[in-house]
Amino acid sequence: MTTLTRRSAMRILAGVPALVLGPKIAHSLVGSPPSQESRINQIIVVCKTHFDIGYSDRVADVLTFYRTTMIDSALDLIDKSTVLPPEEQFIWTCPGWVFDRVVEDWPGQTTERRQRLDRAVKAGRLVAHALPFSIESELMWPEEFARGYAFADDSGRRYGLPLRRGAKTSDVPSQSRALATGLAHGGIRFMHIGCNWPSGYVHDLPPLFWWEGPDGSRVLTMYSTIYGTCTALWPWGGEGDPYIGHNLIPPSDWPYKTWPAIIVTSDNSGPPTLEAVRSLIAEVLEKLPDVKVRMGTLDDIADAILAEKPELAVVRAETPDTWIHGCMSDPGGMRHARNVHPLIPAVEVLGAQLCQWGVQAKAHDEEVSKAFEQSLLYSEHTWGLGQSVDVYGKAFNELPADKYQELEASWDDKTNYIRNAASISSSLLDAELAALTQAVDTEGPRVVVYNPLPWKRSGIVDINGSSFHAKDIPALGYRTFPPPPSPGSKTLPGDILENEFMRVRLDPARGVIASLVDKRTGREWVDGSIEYGLGQYLNERFESSQTEDYCRAYQQGRWGTHLHPGMYKPGLPAGVPYRRASGSNGSMHLVKRGETLTGTLEMPGDLNNHLPATSLRVTLCADVAYLDVELTIKDKAKDNWPEADWLCLPFRLSSPQFRVARTLGVMDPARDIMPGSNRHIYAVGAGLIVTGSDGASISLCPIDHPLVSLDTPGIWKFSLDFVPKRPVVFLNLYNNQWNTNYRYWYSGTWSSRVRIWFGNQLAVPALETMLPLLACAGSGARGILPSSQSGISVSRPGVVITALKQKSESKVTTLRLWELAGESGKVTVRLPSGLLARLAKPVDLRGDSLGPSIAIEGGSFEFFLNGFAPASFELG
Repeated sequence: MTTLTRRSAMRILAGVPALVLGPKIAHSLVGSPPSQESRINQIIVVCKTHFDIGYSDRVADVLTFYRTTMIDSALDLIDKSTVLPPEEQFIWTCPGWVFDRVVEDWPGQTTERRQRLDRAVKAGRLVAHALPFSIESELMWPEEFARGYAFADDSGRRYGLPLRRGAKTSDVPSQSRALATGLAHGGIRFMHIGCNWPSGYVHDLPPLFWWEGPDGSRVLTMYSTIYGTCTALWPWGGEGDPYIGHNLIPPSDWPYKTWPAIIVTSDNSGPPTLEAVRSLIAEVLEKLPDVKVRMGTLDDIADAILAEKPELAVVRAETPDTWIHGCMSDPGGMRHARNVHPLIPAVEVLGAQLCQWGVQAKAHDEEVSKAFEQSLLYSEHTWGLGQSVDVYGKAFNELPADKYQELEASWDDKTNYIRNAASISSSLLDAELAALTQAVDTEGPRVVVYNPLPWKRSGIVDINGSSFHAKDIPALGYRTFPPPPSPGSKTLPGDILENEFMRVRLDPARGVIASLVDKRTGREWVDGSIEYGLGQYLNERFESSQTEDYCRAYQQGRWGTHLHPGMYKPGLPAGVPYRRASGSNGSMHLVKRGETLTGTLEMPGDLNNHLPATSLRVTLCADVAYLDVELTIKDKAKDNWPEADWLCLPFRLSSPQFRVARTLGVMDPARDIMPGSNRHIYAVGAGLIVTGSDGASISLCPIDHPLVSLDTPGIWKFSLDFVPKRPVVFLNLYNNQWNTNYRYWYSGTWSSRVRIWFGNQLAVPALETMLPLLACAGSGARGILPSSQSGISVSRPGVVITALKQKSESKVTTLRLWELAGESGKVTVRLPSGLLARLAKPVDLRGDSLGPSIAIEGGSFEFFLNGFAPASFELG
């Protein structure tokens, strides 16, 4: 990641890497020969480039470059190095998705390159690592960790190769602990995380450690404050940059026999030159004649270090990513992502069950795999061209419309991944629900309600403009209902919405919820003394000094006094002060439609003050104890001025404690975050709980967007020790914080929904929010299925089914469950009558056996499952 014009940078840097040294964590800077007491007896050199999919050029052009110029350079180097001793012959490592795209047959492939690729792969000179690419794991649904292995695994199987056991990410400063669980259950033995070189980095990590996931599983991990341990930067360094160096010499205090010399050349620049590699190896052999140096793979590093049986520290703390703000530069795409992540596995499960129930549903394995690939690519760490836009205000507005056309197109390349995933999954779901509705044994018009979760539940269903309370829907099953009558609607007087659980009073003058009362306890949850109102829209526009101060704090001296131009806003006019603004003097409309009560506050914009119009929609339904809040930003102007949009959610609590549910696991932001990580804004999974000193709690599930700040809005803020004190949750609706990689503007209209309920039960209500009951209307003759039927069920809520598919050319069915509530203990799985199986064979996320099979008796089997852990089985 840099602000250099990427197309020219790719040409400049190809083949001329500058090497730097690291990591600078809990031991001395690399580059000093080991002391006499050093135990080092070998150095394993791993070579790769930093892959940016769509940053140095448009996605299609980058992929073509990978498949042609870059891989040809690597193959040339592999061929040239055959004259060297075997241990010095070049090995090139690629991420799994990149490897798969390179070695597959594609329309532009040549016979000569095909043959060279096959030779290099079979000789072990061109290898994949297990992860598909560098990811932002905070944005992922747990099942995506499993599906991400498919690219390296499938291409490796075509060559008859064993599964890769090493993995790596680069650039993203830190990853979620959920990734450790995904790695450990995927059989990964060594993980390397390479931080972006001018960014802030995680402090106090040991040189090697066991990284423990929320479920207690562990993976051997190394963290470097730069891309690799001997990594390539641009051919220039920042002022005071301490990392420039040109050797593979390990740190003087490295305590292990093997030093992993991981060379990572600059973004998409390809392999180093043969001369550079030979020179580096020769220097080591001269200075350390008793140390063996060999080219290798991440798997070789794992084998060598684990063979020492090292005693390592265990890292359990969370490290929220300091880049995570960037995802909300694309609120439209992130809304798709938040909704589609749990939907793709649900579509696969329903399709498999339809086949088991005897409904002739279209096979859709390829479509589901494509949806997962597109979703994973949206979680890949590059979001657009690295082209800066350093004019603001009037000068920006006067730019010709086509000035940044290619830049905007690159942003659409990124968003199109998740649009594609959403389109595929929604199309499949519509077809499956229609097939199910047509197949039930009910004459004439009917509505079939399907439950995508494996426990019985009830809930509100919307169908063709009508809603009704669908009760007792079987686990992963369905129930048939008569079509609901068309509900009448009427306008309500006053400013209050009320059901048996809550009373809500609205304030159109401020555009907020003025009162929220829990009728069961009489407790008022709105604190009128806080400057923010509940449901208030807040827009911030930042001043130049704020962006500079942030960059200075975030870089932590890694560039000396020089500020990285991608991490603040060069060219932003000085003297324009920070301002925050919200709407006022709005209008209010309350409606009752059937059993649904809706209040809408329309707030006018102020174009002269860069404030868009907004609406706040509050919904209560009969018989349900939650409140839905939706904020819509209307017709936002195209503008690259640094700003942030927020939905403010303050609550009346004293001495609040926060529990933030992540992709997996629950984080206490006061205790669980390591210094150097992001303490001001982070992604949530299920949502979060706020608890006061009196034990009262309130829970929230952001439905459409994942980023929250606690206590104070968190854009353009960085701290090593910030702890939230005030009971305020800010849901980020948009920001354009950085000056590289992410979108610089997002115009138009979008909305964001949040569900709120009282109490500290989060996982199950949140899962039922994110995977609502699904309904389809139909009519016609009777079908072959009963009017109600259960699918696969589990013995306790909070355990979800994330995979159900038949292995190709086999009667074996793959079943995967994932515990998402944090409860360890025995789980019983009951199979439906159509799924005939006698044994459940435990396997890991990649299909490797984990032990003896479990007998399936009476259609069910039992096993122990740790909280936040997956469990996979082959049923046969």
